[in-house]
Amino acid sequence: MTSSGDLLADLPTPLLLPALGLFVLAETALLPGVVVPSLAIMLTAGLLAATGTVPLAAVLATAVTAAVAGDAIGFHSARLLGPRLWRGSRSERVLRHRQRAEEIIRRYGAWAMFVGRFIPFVRTLTPHLVGLGGLPYRRVAPGAVLGAAGWATLEIGVGYAVGVSAASVDPYVVVLTAAAVGLALTGGWALWRRSSRPSPRSMGAASAPPRPPRRAPRRTGPPPS
Repeated sequence: MTSSGDLLADLPTPLLLPALGLFVLAETALLPGVVVPSLAIMLTAGLLAATGTVPLAAVLATAVTAAVAGDAIGFHSARLLGPRLWRGSRSERVLRHRQRAEEIIRRYGAWAMFVGRFIPFVRTLTPHLVGLGGLPYRRVAPGAVLGAAGWATLEIGVGYAVGVSAASVDPYVVVLTAAAVGLALTGGWALWRRSSRPSPRSMGAASAPPRPPRRAPRRTGPPPS
């Protein structure tokens, strides 16, 4: 368990859900380039739900609500501040993930926030980039809500299944847990590969030979006197 997961696990029980909500909210609500280790937090929340420390339904509801709210804050802050939001976020890593997020937006349009939610690092940038575009929030809200629900269920569910299998040592639960982890990793890898693959248009533009510079027409008449 990473230090961020330990931080959540060591909190008093009444603070677990508020802390989970703040972590998830901060991942997409903060300025672009600020990375929050949400995977460890979500897995730890699932483990705590499996031990009965907090109800599973409350953990899921908190994570989904915070994720939707974080996306909305990121979207509207970008709409309000515009390109100024990206000042100070010019590192090579941020620019590389920004290119992936922009490619997802070009491919999926209003559903970019749904796809980007399942890709680490990219999901922190997608709401801000979508907010800079011309789509109204009501167009992107369904994808944001469904993406938050699917992402929270997947990551918290894996942590919950691991906790249950560790307690019961049931071989069937262990197999299902391994399958869930494998599907999660495979799906994330497939989405990452698809988002990082250049589009045919950009490949064609990159492979096209450069055009030679135009030369000024030669004069054929007599020189000026």
